[in-house]
Amino acid sequence: MTKDDVYLEINHILKKYQATLEMGLWIGTPTKCLVDYQSHKSFPAASISKLVLYAYYLEQIIEKKINPQQVICVSPVDLTGGAGVLRLFPQKKAGLSVNCLQR
Repeated sequence: MTKDDVYLEINHILKKYQATLEMGLWIGTPTKCLVDYQSHKSFPAASISKLVLYAYYLEQIIEKKINPQQVICVSPVDLTGGAGVLRLFPQKKAGLSVNCLQR
């Protein structure tokens, strides 16, 4: 996947969900912007740790250590309850079907 592919995919998602998105996004380097969506606005962070994971994930893609097209399957046994408002939602029980997500 090239930088242009990432740009096109993110812009497709932004256009599709633009009416319901309450977020800002800026992806790039300190000197070059790849994608910019409402980056001038301030938004409360739902979880700062997700930003660190996202940055690490992008770094791994750039270094070609992971493939963003790889499908990842997570067993319900491996799901965690989360924190904040997530802990109020029902927990998934072991024995349910495996959840597969495309990165």
